[in-house]
Amino acid sequence: MKLIGIRLSAFCLLMVLSPFAFAIIPGEKVCFKEDDFSCYQIYQSYRALNNAEESDWIEASPVNNPENRVYFGRRIVLQVSNKNIITSISLKVIKDFGYNIYILEAQDASTAIYEAQRIAQLNGVLSCHPIMKKRLIRHWSYSPQPNDSYYLQQWNLQNRSNEGASVGVDINARSAWSVSTGDGVSIAISDGGIDLDHNELYPRALNMPHYNFVTLQTNGMPSSIYETHGTHIAGIIAAEMNNHRGMAGIAPQLRFASWVIFDSGGYPVSNQRLADMFQYCSNTIAVQTHCWGFNGVYLESPSVLEQVSISNALKYGRTGKGVVVVRSVGNERKNGGNANYNGYVNNPEIIAVGSVRSNGKVASYSNPGTTILVSAPGGDIEFGYPGIFTTDIHGDGGESAGTNDLADYIYGENGFSGTSASAPQVAGIASLTLSVNSNLTYRDVQQILLLSARQYDYTDAFLQTNGAGLRVSFNTGFGVPDAGLAVRLASMWSNRPTATTISLSITNTVQIPENGLRVKVSGYNVPPELTSIAALPNGLGPRADKPTAALPLVYIENPLQSITTNLERKAALMPSIGSFFEEMIINAANAGATFAIVYNSNSNKPDERFVMNVSDSLPIPGAFISYGDGAPLRTFISGEPTAVAQLQLTAATMLFNVTNTMLCEHIGLTLRTDHGRRGELRIAIQSPSETVSVLQRTNYDYTAIPSGWVYYSTHHFYEKSEGVWKLFVSDEVTNNVGNILSATLFITGVQISDTNHNGIDDNYEQHYKMVNANMLDDPDKDGWQNSIEQILNTDPLVPEPITIDISKFNSDFLRLSWDGSASNQYHALFSTNLNSWSELTNILGNFPETLFFVPATNGDKGFFKIKQISE
Repeated sequence: MKLIGIRLSAFCLLMVLSPFAFAIIPGEKVCFKEDDFSCYQIYQSYRALNNAEESDWIEASPVNNPENRVYFGRRIVLQVSNKNIITSISLKVIKDFGYNIYILEAQDASTAIYEAQRIAQLNGVLSCHPIMKKRLIRHWSYSPQPNDSYYLQQWNLQNRSNEGASVGVDINARSAWSVSTGDGVSIAISDGGIDLDHNELYPRALNMPHYNFVTLQTNGMPSSIYETHGTHIAGIIAAEMNNHRGMAGIAPQLRFASWVIFDSGGYPVSNQRLADMFQYCSNTIAVQTHCWGFNGVYLESPSVLEQVSISNALKYGRTGKGVVVVRSVGNERKNGGNANYNGYVNNPEIIAVGSVRSNGKVASYSNPGTTILVSAPGGDIEFGYPGIFTTDIHGDGGESAGTNDLADYIYGENGFSGTSASAPQVAGIASLTLSVNSNLTYRDVQQILLLSARQYDYTDAFLQTNGAGLRVSFNTGFGVPDAGLAVRLASMWSNRPTATTISLSITNTVQIPENGLRVKVSGYNVPPELTSIAALPNGLGPRADKPTAALPLVYIENPLQSITTNLERKAALMPSIGSFFEEMIINAANAGATFAIVYNSNSNKPDERFVMNVSDSLPIPGAFISYGDGAPLRTFISGEPTAVAQLQLTAATMLFNVTNTMLCEHIGLTLRTDHGRRGELRIAIQSPSETVSVLQRTNYDYTAIPSGWVYYSTHHFYEKSEGVWKLFVSDEVTNNVGNILSATLFITGVQISDTNHNGIDDNYEQHYKMVNANMLDDPDKDGWQNSIEQILNTDPLVPEPITIDISKFNSDFLRLSWDGSASNQYHALFSTNLNSWSELTNILGNFPETLFFVPATNGDKGFFKIKQISE
């Protein structure tokens, strides 16, 4: 067997001198036999520091690639066809490497170069060249900090102090960049045009299929120097990295196309041209980014032409793997906007993206909805949270208030904010995953993103853990993706099996009860009129879609003051004070209350009730009752402290008994009613795992529900389908009545065999010899529950191999990282000699990666050891 291309370095053996020595001349050309004859240009010699391998090396470069420097040493690699040839060579053999490969040693590097040239000409020599060093790039698990001037202002990419402490949410971009920067992926941005001459953008836009669907020309530039939106989006995705200027894009090596769909007046093209756009270059463009759509206040759908075109791109684009379509969910939250009402976003085949602030809480503008898959940083400038640093129209145009090298960017309090700033980040992460694994389908990318996502706001009243153990929220979907984890998952991902969709319909007529929200009071001698008190909800705040616990009521005299009473496992009863409902309920929540009941303090209007005008950021449910009910309730609980109350939403209910054994992905629901006002109805569906999807909440739309509208939800990913699904439709206000006429439930997912009804595929259980398995168990304590291990097809009984890395965080600190679990604690130890170890600190584990930052001082050369100490 002939082995070629072998490079060997140091051997600690006795040096035997060649009988001759030669002097090398800079500029000389030398040739050796490697795979074929290779020629190099000699530069100069240098001496290695610290007596590394050898004391002298000679610098050279291949003649055909002068930028690729190599260094030749005094030893020679020789491979021959017959080992007898070695006896005719004067240099001493210091190692027999096998396969007729030998290491020879000369007096110095110059002699080795001349001898290697001479020996390479002999008959029977297969390969002969000096040993060499080549410049190698270390593949850190954490990429070096980019040299872009304002990288540290890109808090959405890295939100850490100089010492490495987390100071808020970010997408962990540097962990991804060590694996991928988006090379080989093409993305399209549909908007009002992009400044393709911007220094940060033009390298990524060269020779791409730009197109103006307004003018029907191949020109992706903005129609005006004030048309900035597309340029802001492009910078977040694709700004050049390590060019000593400005910023870095999330996928700085991808290529992008600008598709112009808005004219100079801001009007979009016709639905026919939008349909053309969705299918344009669908086999070459891997990702589409769309940061526009309906406001989400009313139910609106794309045209039939667009729907067909979108479907074609998703089913047939990328040669059948599907174009990955990323969309912003919209910024109309304060006006009742909801992603479920926007037909562009309410689509299970796309990726709907919401926004969070730098502290991880949902942004004040970001539309909620069960169709949201993930969220990303988007700023919230109105409330003092910084916007996203990104590119602006260069030169005299644009919005920038900066000067000098900041003139072509927007940032800080003038930065880019909105879901249009969030969706490009997720599009960038999706591009990184495709760069790592181009075989991913659009469904694979969806699932990698949700599995890599993490929640940051545990005070979110809409946050719940679904039946597969995944945390999901009406506000943020599955949370903010971690780009590093996403590319790691992509590199090991196997395509998910083909999905199927089942449907179940019920045509029974069921009356929808009015005044569905009730305060239920129970205990000893409860007056009949207080057992079920009609209430109105707390505006957009959380509801009791599942009845609250029955808890003692505590009367709070002045709820606008800080409440010192401990309300843990209790509920608050409070008189109204002006219209400060939100402040009152927040004070009750801060005191530990599970829910709050506010009664009208106006005794002159004993029957008056109204909906409290509060936001959906409240941490607990609330209800408003009349003075005529509230005053007697206060009197009753003062004399009967053992009485308890709960909030319950009375609803028309339909039960769907699903016998199919599937792992859910998306669920959908169509509903026919004869109720005249959609905005008065709350529609929710509860899975057999008791995860609730609020498909519609009370809103400002006073038209009827279109019979063909399908509400979708992502909240049930990987839950088992089998069991009873419950549909609840409630009417929270008065005056209008109606019935459910029919309903159809759709479940899309992967069929499994599940004879023991535990949501784990029988074949998977048998392969790994699992006994009495539960979806939520984590027997190997690696942080991945059984429900996810079966998706990844990894062994649930053996922890995933732990990868430990030390990388440079910045000039002052090193970053130690390892695969961690929240159930574990670790010791960090340090040694200079591997014999004695000093303990640095104890570290609580974090899933999926545990971090420890240490000063990068010159005197601390040595070794780190991470030791697990508890489970």
